[in-house]
Amino acid sequence: MSILRLFASSPFESLQELLEKIDVCVSHIKPMVTANIEADFDEVKNHFRLITKAEHEADVVKGQIRGKLPRTLFLPIDRWHFLEIIASADKIADAAEDLGYLLTVRHTHIPETLTPEFVNLMEKSLASYALVKEVVDGFGMLVDAGFAGPIAEEFVQKTVRIDHLEWETDKQMYKLTQHLFELENQISVIDIIMLRDIAREIARLADASESLGKKIRRVLAN
Repeated sequence: MSILRLFASSPFESLQELLEKIDVCVSHIKPMVTANIEADFDEVKNHFRLITKAEHEADVVKGQIRGKLPRTLFLPIDRWHFLEIIASADKIADAAEDLGYLLTVRHTHIPETLTPEFVNLMEKSLASYALVKEVVDGFGMLVDAGFAGPIAEEFVQKTVRIDHLEWETDKQMYKLTQHLFELENQISVIDIIMLRDIAREIARLADASESLGKKIRRVLAN
């Protein structure tokens, strides 16, 4: 075990615990959106309830991390950067919860004509999250490597790929929004507004994942 690993494993283990809670939130996004498409609003509410529970647990872990984070020189990265990583990770859980809120506060059904584009948007956002999770899951290797060298460069390239996935998500969001407004004579204005907001929350998962990736890349660049 390296000296960095010896003195600084605890905060990163706590980060893994936080990500486990966040991962539970994200794991309900696809089945929740699918339930909406199938007009199974009871199932939508069930997934939202589970997301809310996991998001609360993530907040508890986040508070514990902030309260226990050492102020010593033995933390292998800047304390402020680590806190930024925690805050960015938490926004992923927030995006999942906010999506669930929109899908339950009103029974706004995703119309069949928009289903492929919503699914495409969701898959792109989930791909962004999956890649940033892969990066965070590898923090143990980064700690052992002192956040430098070939391993660090490999993870930098992964964060660059997250940027590209987020850009792809933005393009899909634009395409979906265009199609949505083409339906203004077929569905209500309220439906259009709600569907646009739902799409934005789905895309926000990619935004939050990109933000977390950039925070990690900043650490690796130092």
